[in-house]
Amino acid sequence: MPRYSPLPWKKTFRKLPPLIEGGLAKLAPGALCAVGCTKLITEAELAAGAYRHLCLETVADLATELRVLLPSPNVGAVSHANAVPEEQARKDLPKYAKLMHGRAPSWNGERLHRTRFHREVWQRELLPPALSLLGFRRLPDHGTEAGFAVHFQVQEALDPSHPEFRDTLLRCVNLLQENVGAVGVHSLNHAEADAWRGLSEDFGWSPLDEAATEAVLARIAQRSAGRGGGEFRLMRERFDCIRKLEPRRILHSTRGFVGYFLIDYCDNLAVFENLEVDNALYVIRADANALGRMSRKELFARVGEDVERIVHTKDWMQQLDNIVRLARDDQSPREGEMI
Repeated sequence: MPRYSPLPWKKTFRKLPPLIEGGLAKLAPGALCAVGCTKLITEAELAAGAYRHLCLETVADLATELRVLLPSPNVGAVSHANAVPEEQARKDLPKYAKLMHGRAPSWNGERLHRTRFHREVWQRELLPPALSLLGFRRLPDHGTEAGFAVHFQVQEALDPSHPEFRDTLLRCVNLLQENVGAVGVHSLNHAEADAWRGLSEDFGWSPLDEAATEAVLARIAQRSAGRGGGEFRLMRERFDCIRKLEPRRILHSTRGFVGYFLIDYCDNLAVFENLEVDNALYVIRADANALGRMSRKELFARVGEDVERIVHTKDWMQQLDNIVRLARDDQSPREGEMI
């Protein structure tokens, strides 16, 4: 089980609380709704790190402009499920021969050589996470001497007529409760709902330079501080290992998906990684440019098709190194070939 950050409030509800039921009763017929609330935050709470997982530590972080990010998967079980895909074996389908890569001892026993072999494995299905974003901004006209008024909102439009509405609503309520410690529901106009869908349709990949890389890593360190310094050290070590293999580009999300990276190693080989989650990375045998143009749903569907899932065990770096070297060898010109 992952170790989640301790927070000073109740994390989840088993059923919709009376406050939410009362808010639903006030909605106009046919209206969309969203989960959100306004909460007073004090300087003492900020200094104590109660909202560090949202990158809020000082009054200067409470901007009046809307900020949007994916809640850290390390906050709790709901945030983890919201950010991390679930992989399941399809034992109702036949096995298939999967090409595996590795190293084997040479005949003299003193050296290793790269090898490939086929193994019968179950077909696997990757269930994409909801990736619901959390938006927040300070309301300068609503603050009091007791604190600063901040409006928090799950950036997901909900339709009460949808058959899965109440399940989705409970998920969004728990996501807000887990991260903020307060909940609410209000009506939403269709124009705003369409704007949300457009902004969260894809990851908005952008290449990182050295300065931007350090800024992103600092943000991840801030979000993971509640779990101790050792957690971020492991994340940094994983990221440094990925860079040691000299990728052509490292792409990062500009849409608030803080931990997600797309690493471009060579033609038809990329790595999809959520640095904030210490479970596995996904090696995708596809062009990074094509992957970068995909929507979120298309990308997770592609990840679920033909990937090498490398679990972060002791030899994960060696496994990735083998795959990258083989892919680059396959693309290197052979003797007598035209470049």
